[in-house]
Amino acid sequence: HSGIARDVGLLLYQHADYGLQVAQIAATTGYSGPTIRLVLTRLEEAGAIAVRSGRGKARIYGLTDRGLAAFDAYVEAVWDFAAQAAVSAAGGP
Repeated sequence: HSGIARDVGLLLYQHADYGLQVAQIAATTGYSGPTIRLVLTRLEEAGAIAVRSGRGKARIYGLTDRGLAAFDAYVEAVWDFAAQAAVSAAGGP
């Protein structure tokens, strides 16, 4: 589920200001609700996300400070890789 966790985490990162419900995540990613809930449980156990508000099906999930820092580092690494690839493609060092 690491690829799904990455997808869900990046979606929550994109919507860090307000978080998302399971149905919103499922509609955006195409993964089923039960799959999303399983991944959210694992991310919550890891301390990367938390329930921001709501109960039952109306829960809104968002990144914790730990999760935000982890995805900040991930996104920065992807940007660095892309920049290095562009330099290489252009015939640079």
